[in-house]
Amino acid sequence: MNLIQARELQRIFESGDERPGGSFGPLQWVTNHREMSEAGKAESHEVARTLIFDGTRDERRYALGFWGAAGLPAGASDALAQLYLSEADPDPELRRFLGTYTGHAFAPDVLEALVSRFAADPEGELDLAGAVAGAADGRAWRALEPLIAATQDLKALYGHLNTAYRAGRVPAFCALLARKPPALRSALVDAIALPSLKRDVRDALG
Repeated sequence: MNLIQARELQRIFESGDERPGGSFGPLQWVTNHREMSEAGKAESHEVARTLIFDGTRDERRYALGFWGAAGLPAGASDALAQLYLSEADPDPELRRFLGTYTGHAFAPDVLEALVSRFAADPEGELDLAGAVAGAADGRAWRALEPLIAATQDLKALYGHLNTAYRAGRVPAFCALLARKPPALRSALVDAIALPSLKRDVRDALG
């Protein structure tokens, strides 16, 4: 599929009854996608892939929004990671999608490449943390720990906690949190919305 064909199909996939709230675009595309045959869904995913790989940055962001809502087809996580790693000017939107979308399934060699990128510059690649912090060798988590230890910012700590939760490293996070001022620890616990996580953090802090 070429880019011209993908753009035309995108317009077709966005057609239909307007969603409540006046939202066309990816949400309308997602609604139509869910009602397609398997062949239609495959074509819909190919449109998204073409926009991401060959389109403008705006088209890429738009198609990533579609994939974030509709779900990724098989092999897309690896393809997106390889695209990110190959670009001389890394796309922050793509980095953010790699780090925040929770349905990724990376091949071992692709995950290793992402870990290496993150470990070399954890502050610059912070948005990748969610994708790599749970890697079994612990290298990415160890690279993240100094950033957690250094910050006194509640919003940053909350983001690190979410990363730790996804990575299965809440106890390690709490060991670092325990060294923070009591008021900051309490504020973070109060900000946790998930009851089970709030309880685990509170219990770890004693």
